[in-house]
Amino acid sequence: MQDNQPKFEQMFKEIYAIAESQEVKKVLIGETFDRLHEIFIEWHALLYKEQRMQLLNFYDIPLIQQQVDKSGKGKKLNKTLENMHTKKRRESFNHFLEGVIHKEVGDISNLSYSPEDVNTFRQLKIKEGYQRFETNLVPFIRNKRR
Repeated sequence: MQDNQPKFEQMFKEIYAIAESQEVKKVLIGETFDRLHEIFIEWHALLYKEQRMQLLNFYDIPLIQQQVDKSGKGKKLNKTLENMHTKKRRESFNHFLEGVIHKEVGDISNLSYSPEDVNTFRQLKIKEGYQRFETNLVPFIRNKRR
């Protein structure tokens, strides 16, 4: 997760640079749109990977707590682990993972954060984009012509 922070910063800076240039150009060209789409997909893939890792780590916290000394130096660590293992945190992870891909596009509940599964996630996210374009934007464009 620490390795992803510079990646997020770089993506944000690139999006900001594109936004700044759009004030001058006023029209989004195909290459720029494609680059923004790539950034969007990569951003979601990194978030998915982090959330999946955190959820799996969440389930390991009770095992770690069993090994931590409850007195002395382990007391602070045990308190931190207790704060990390709450129902609210678990619901937050699950809420993200349930909503990141629409159910009609695919099911990601059995995917992990392995490179193959993250690639599968990317493909589903791309498929979702095409599906949402067809169902939301195409009818809007057709109705505007009339």
